[in-house]
Amino acid sequence: MQHAFAAGHRRVAIVGTDVPDLTAHIVLQALRALDGHQAVFGPAADGGYYLLALSSLPQALFEDIEWSTATVLAASVANAQRVGLSVAPLGTLPKLLDIDTLADLQRWLALQQQQHGHQQQPEEQQQRQQEAGLREPKHSMLQQLAQQIVQQTSQSLN
Repeated sequence: MQHAFAAGHRRVAIVGTDVPDLTAHIVLQALRALDGHQAVFGPAADGGYYLLALSSLPQALFEDIEWSTATVLAASVANAQRVGLSVAPLGTLPKLLDIDTLADLQRWLALQQQQHGHQQQPEEQQQRQQEAGLREPKHSMLQQLAQQIVQQTSQSLN
């Protein structure tokens, strides 16, 4: 982030690479939210965050954070407010599941099968996929990969 701001960018976002439901639409939504705020967090289901968008980078923002805990988001928001950043409401972006463990992967897979098990997709999701340039359901490949990982891991544990 520091390099991006030094290069003259006014809005910078970082994203987690372990969030299969993160879309370009969500990243754009975060960047647009910087019109009225200086910080936007994408809340993760485990108490962390999968996205951070900023219009400036105060040094103290990442101080005194107990990383990889359920308090990362709350501590980060508190730090942002403490250093004077206006933080967008946490409901600005959807809460998403990040994949840190096999149990997380199994949970995500179960949710995908529950939500996307049918052929017809909700109109809003189809529109998001079109905006992102996707023609096929984006999760089909991820679902197959997740199923293979779960099966192989379960077999190796037995």
